[in-house]
Amino acid sequence: MTKAAEERQQAVLARQKAKQVLDKIHAAIEEAAGLRASRGHDSSRLRIVPPTPDSTAETPADSEPVAGSFAPIRIVGPRSIAAMQVVSGDPRRSWSAGEVGRLLEGEAKGANRRTRCLLDSLHRQSVLEKVYSPDGKRTYYRLAAAWEAA
Repeated sequence: MTKAAEERQQAVLARQKAKQVLDKIHAAIEEAAGLRASRGHDSSRLRIVPPTPDSTAETPADSEPVAGSFAPIRIVGPRSIAAMQVVSGDPRRSWSAGEVGRLLEGEAKGANRRTRCLLDSLHRQSVLEKVYSPDGKRTYYRLAAAWEAA
């Protein structure tokens, strides 16, 4: 009788532990679903970050664009291709959305906003990298990967 009671108590403890683990898994799934919903419907992309031998010796403004044995990223759309041609004209330079917008559209109304959205889209495709000014108030874009017109 005592042996059966001990086995039952161990089974109850094991069941409680399993229930706690299952509750943690369900909480993680709910959190992931919330994060996915807040992120939007863009597809996930992995970005290759080159290792730096000495992180204090190199700042994002001094780093080289990522170039390697990877296939170039295909860029679709005439406006995206034109923006990439501007940025590729001087790949070491950090370009602001305003500069690229003026080169693409001149002083057209809304050019800065449209260009910023375009450059953010290219950043999500991992072909451009975002670099922030030291004060964090300005955003610049630099070539981050090889690309080709689709």
